[in-house]
Amino acid sequence: MAGANILIINEGAVSHEWVGRMSSPDGCRVIEAADGAAAERIVIREDVDVVVCDVKLLPMIAVSIEKALLQRRIAQLESRMAHGQPISAFDLSSVEKLHIQRVLNYTRGNKVEAAKLLNIGLTTVYRKIEEYGLD
Repeated sequence: MAGANILIINEGAVSHEWVGRMSSPDGCRVIEAADGAAAERIVIREDVDVVVCDVKLLPMIAVSIEKALLQRRIAQLESRMAHGQPISAFDLSSVEKLHIQRVLNYTRGNKVEAAKLLNIGLTTVYRKIEEYGLD
């Protein structure tokens, strides 16, 4: 993972020693956020490859981080459009695939719950899973 941007949400659970050891191999860049709100602001303005946080914190911030990632992607697509760069169907379908996969991960594969969170029908969830080769 050479050169990856790693966001660490550190509400006191992660030692700075560990962060330093983690960032030195492969030239990774470690970005620290004090809490979930700070993490959202970072995700909106910077590319983040990996998010690390305490497992107890994850349920509280997963949806907000996902929204921030989508906001960043939408802003990138809008910027491309504003500069006259074409946006292919591949780009949009990639965003949809990624979002559906993340929601499925969040619901631990519960398709009924994923459909509710995505605000789409269960049949559509199954169709998208098949279309994108998810699950």
